[in-house]
Amino acid sequence: MVEEPAEPTVHRDDLAARSGLESSPADAGADEAAGDALLDDDALEDEFEDELGSDPAAQEGRGWHFARLAFHPVTLSYGTIVAIAVFSILTVVASPVAGGIGAAAVLVGTYVIVFVLAGRRADEDFYGLYAEERGLLREQRGSIPPVTPLLSSGESRAASQVMTGELPGGLGGTLALYTYEVDAYELDPGDDEGEPDVDYFDFTVVLADVPEAALLSELSCEPRAGVGRPSSMKASGRNRRLVLGDESFDSSYEVFFDPRSDERRLRALFSAEFTSWLTDEAPPELGFELASGSLNVNVEDHIESVDELDELCEAAAVVSGRLREVVQA
Repeated sequence: MVEEPAEPTVHRDDLAARSGLESSPADAGADEAAGDALLDDDALEDEFEDELGSDPAAQEGRGWHFARLAFHPVTLSYGTIVAIAVFSILTVVASPVAGGIGAAAVLVGTYVIVFVLAGRRADEDFYGLYAEERGLLREQRGSIPPVTPLLSSGESRAASQVMTGELPGGLGGTLALYTYEVDAYELDPGDDEGEPDVDYFDFTVVLADVPEAALLSELSCEPRAGVGRPSSMKASGRNRRLVLGDESFDSSYEVFFDPRSDERRLRALFSAEFTSWLTDEAPPELGFELASGSLNVNVEDHIESVDELDELCEAAAVVSGRLREVVQA
């Protein structure tokens, strides 16, 4: 069973606020690159690189970073200069009202950029400190192999904050923020061809090798409430659904398996104790997949809480342990 954390939930800003750790030059460089992508004026981009990149920020969370960037001389000077220029031009060519609206739009846009930069720096602070405190190797941008239906979904996929090592709970594996994209079309009543659109589905995943469980072939256990989970196993004509006859579990989860799997072992896997843990004690809407010995345990959305990250890792250890018990029985 997964023990309940003794401490209250700690979010990324709270964790970062306790730390005196400074951002690394690599993290600062990533932030500058993010700012470059959002700013159109080349001179302003260069100035942000020169001024902001040279001063590593203490890890004080989104609010601290926002205040630091918002009142930085670069932000204030360029924001003011551009706003005055827009006001002057629009006042001459249109009216003072138009000038005022244009200047206000410039200032709002400037601080939207600042907010985005602050959030990205806070993310780096939070996940960097989380990985350091747990002895995990971290990559800001990495990759995870497409070894299960979820991890191979969509037209494109991305993984960030990829942390590898012995995770909380004792399972060796990888913890990562994962997103896949699906191309879609929003139909316009006046346009038969529709307009291209992209849907993004975010997950936090734990990936681990459980070679002993390869005997079970492919298995998917997913919460019915999940909206971004792939339907590849349930849609495949060769896969079967496992119905346990447990009303509480069957109404909360769907289990699909490859008919080549040992159904007797699968039913043994979903014992009354294990299904009770899934419905009552595991993180809400926890799902897991098994494919040729690769285990993916996941929840929807990108987790930004220390306790929730720990709980997901501990849950993955429980699922992995249960698989090993059943295979070795």
